Amino acid sequence: MRPPRLGGNKKVGVLASRSTFRPNPIGMSVVKLDKVEHMERGVIIHISGLDLLDQTPIVDIKPYIPYSDALENSLAGFAQQEPQVKLKVTFAIQAHKALEKMRSDLPDLTLLIEQVLSQDPRPAYKQKHVDDKIYGMRLYDLNIQWRMINFDKVEVVKVTPY
Repeated sequence: MRPPRLGGNKKVGVLASRSTFRPNPIGMSVVKLDKVEHMERGVIIHISGLDLLDQTPIVDIKPYIPYSDALENSLAGFAQQEPQVKLKVTFAIQAHKALEKMRSDLPDLTLLIEQVLSQDPRPAYKQKHVDDKIYGMRLYDLNIQWRMINFDKVEVVKVTPY
């Protein structure tokens, strides 16, 4: 995959990203890094603030990003600033009708789609361009298809089962 918040030009494996779309059911937690010990047989990382059950293995560590992990007074090593792009999101008639049918099961789905798309999830190198490409993303078990209308407006074209 090409993480959009890191510029979208560099390919990384899905497990090297912060994507929630993973080939396994691994949960994610924010923890505090207390200390790193360099030992003869390897490195020991001391962490606190866990929300895990005892004996739960920790299989991966990602850096903290304040604008998405939202722990107050925390610092990040990279991607410190929240993206400044805020696009207006509109819905085509077909998408609006599909969302209305889902409103009882997913009452906040429209708001979630607006919040995600307003940040322009395209790779950074595409954010200065308007093309007629139909983009897609998966939320829950749905395929959300959308397109750029102009530099500050997005239209959700279709919402269908994935």
